[in-house]
Amino acid sequence: LHQRKYDALKSMKKTLLSKMFPKNGEDIPEIRFKEFTDAWEQRKLEDIADVSIGEFVIKSKQNDDAPYPVFNGGKECTGYYDEYNNEANKIVISARGANAGFVNIVEKRFWAGNSCYSISIKDEKMYHLYFLYQFIKFRESLFTEFQQAANIPSVSKKDVLFFSVEHPLFEEQNEIGNFYRALDSLITLHQRKLEELKNMKKTLLQQMFI
Repeated sequence: LHQRKYDALKSMKKTLLSKMFPKNGEDIPEIRFKEFTDAWEQRKLEDIADVSIGEFVIKSKQNDDAPYPVFNGGKECTGYYDEYNNEANKIVISARGANAGFVNIVEKRFWAGNSCYSISIKDEKMYHLYFLYQFIKFRESLFTEFQQAANIPSVSKKDVLFFSVEHPLFEEQNEIGNFYRALDSLITLHQRKLEELKNMKKTLLQQMFI
């Protein structure tokens, strides 16, 4: 049941994202909240946010009991530190390695490694964090499919700064961002329940068979 619900929600989100963000060359999405009619604008990410690269990660300093997650080029945090170099509520993009271009959001203080770009919104009254995250995540393939040709896949800071963002006025961003935040929470809920049930089944099978 949870597997089907999880799959259905993921599929629904994918469909909605393709309809709630304008197609290339257009300034109005196919589906939007009915109270909004204004055309969307286009900006380079450098006009919307500050982009910085992180600092070197020392593996010996990582501690599973530490409070601050470390992001450094992977899809998830790679460990924990007792110190942080970024405040909460940032979008992060993997800079190099097998997962170069992967987009994530971090809503607590964290340590960004030197293979991680941190994106901080300049004016939070003009741009909604979760809307911006969903938009960049939706077009993540622009980073992952066109990585610089090299022995180690990478995304340059210029690629990030010049990334094109289409957005409506803040009020509509807020509606879209909050809608996807709630949807993501529901998807995560079913994902966690599914993982718990699978782990429980695995444990029971080991104990109930000789």
